[in-house]
Amino acid sequence: MQSKSVFLTVILMLVVSAMNLLATETSFKEIKYEYLGSYNAYMAKPVGTGPFPAIVYSYDEFIDWAGQYVANKRGYNLKKFASYFASQGYVVIIPLERYRKVNAVLGAIDYLDNQSFVQNKSIHLMGVSEGAFINLIALQKTNKIRSNICIAPIIINEKGYLSTNSFSFPTSKRVPILFLEARDVGWRINSQRKIYNELKKTYPNITYKTYHVKKRWFWFYHNRFMIDIHDFLKTH
Repeated sequence: MQSKSVFLTVILMLVVSAMNLLATETSFKEIKYEYLGSYNAYMAKPVGTGPFPAIVYSYDEFIDWAGQYVANKRGYNLKKFASYFASQGYVVIIPLERYRKVNAVLGAIDYLDNQSFVQNKSIHLMGVSEGAFINLIALQKTNKIRSNICIAPIIINEKGYLSTNSFSFPTSKRVPILFLEARDVGWRINSQRKIYNELKKTYPNITYKTYHVKKRWFWFYHNRFMIDIHDFLKTH
């Protein structure tokens, strides 16, 4: 079993290397935008006029807690993550210093929706852990999302309206969802399963995958879960 996993990882690394050789030139910058508040974000995009599909990435809460410097030391590098997806043909926005602010995500969606280099009706959400749950809240408040990738989502249960007592899943959404579960510690598995069981009641087009890994494994785009993400994005 382990040898099979190593083999798949090697194959994925070769595929990523080959894709990078064919990748387009990219640009990278920090942007500011407004949405009931002022926000900063990283934006990476392929060079050219497009239009390109777009991704709003909501990172793991570890970065807000520990800061980008510490996260970079652990290998969780948002600039590299954004630049990688830009090299594959996507415009990417990553709201910074988000601190559980859903409006940071909604503002990024509106910003992309008003750019001529973004493909019409092709904005996708991607989030990890608390970031994935914040995206689910944002998904209730906009009709501009083509698909949503939830990576090891956990329920936020300590801050105001983000608590589970006042959060309800929408009842009439048709947005395709890719749900990637981390078979990590028990409490995380339980939180993920609770979210998944609620989502599948109201989202008919949901794809579920499970990985026997720790959550932080999903911080790195060279790991094999990216095969599922690229397949999903190409489909939707």
